[in-house]
Amino acid sequence: MNLPLAFESIRDIPYEIPLTPDAPDRCCSGKAKLLLSLFDDVGYEARVRMCEFRWSDVSLPASVSEIPHDDLCSHVFVEVRIDGDWKVVDPTWDRGLSSAFPTVTWDGLSSTRVAVPAMNFLSAEESQKRFDAEMSEEVIIADLEKNGDFYRALNAWLAEVRNKNP
Repeated sequence: MNLPLAFESIRDIPYEIPLTPDAPDRCCSGKAKLLLSLFDDVGYEARVRMCEFRWSDVSLPASVSEIPHDDLCSHVFVEVRIDGDWKVVDPTWDRGLSSAFPTVTWDGLSSTRVAVPAMNFLSAEESQKRFDAEMSEEVIIADLEKNGDFYRALNAWLAEVRNKNP
């Protein structure tokens, strides 16, 4: 299997934050799950990692950023062990968003950049605990109640960006 091409197929799933607990997860967490499964299928050791970032540090239009929301947010990416070293592999932003965000390629050997202006990287153990907790339906529902309007506007803007850059 060509891992860089498989990575690109996951990366190029259009990023979208799910707006209901049962909607397909096409944001960082859903793409990380797909990538973890891919690595598991081919026998690579991989793990979920998390960091925090502030939406205010991401270049968003005022029509999106001015909608009330939690500024501090968590971000999920993957680390895979290659030749004994852990490498960051982050498929978050799809190619259609390349005019707005850094779309990465992966050579199958080295690290990619983390997709957001990261701060406060969690340990591997804490990442897994927090990831499991944040994937619970009650946490998702509470997040959507607080941030759903922001996510809806963000998803709509991302679709506009893609339509301008086919």
